Amino acid sequence: MDEARDLDTADRYLNSKSAKYHLRANRIETAANVCGKFTREGTNPVDYLNEMQCMWFQTECALAYQRTQEWGEALKKCHEVDRHFNEIVDDQYDFHTYCLRKMTLKSYVQLLRLEDVLRAHPFYFKAAKCAIEVYLHLYDNPLKDTSNDEQITTGGGTTSPGANGPGGTIVELSS
Repeated sequence: MDEARDLDTADRYLNSKSAKYHLRANRIETAANVCGKFTREGTNPVDYLNEMQCMWFQTECALAYQRTQEWGEALKKCHEVDRHFNEIVDDQYDFHTYCLRKMTLKSYVQLLRLEDVLRAHPFYFKAAKCAIEVYLHLYDNPLKDTSNDEQITTGGGTTSPGANGPGGTIVELSS
């Protein structure tokens, strides 16, 4: 796919297909760089794609983070997709009053039908499914709290977790 993309670097379709395949191979940085060829100069491609509500990139990114077990990043991408759909719903509030004021009832009925099926969109469904799977994994396999272990074993000697000095500092005990 990269060979085809290199033959015609101005082809957005080949670029997006190449980025999608990079994401499915868990090469997230490479995919972002490929998408960066068609974003605004001087901006981070991932931030630009988020601003442009490029949901295919975010859902594929969330799935790639899930496969690489980067749970926080996967959830972050899933919540970004959810936020985009919330923005779509929020943007419709002004359209309600506009349709009623201008008496464009056909457009208003189309809007109401859209709102009924908006959350059934495949991008929303994929992101929700990914988030549910990540939350279930984190519930079944909670992350270990390593901060206490690192505090206790730092330094040359051992410390007692309850032996705190002035200001809450950990006092090191010699062994």
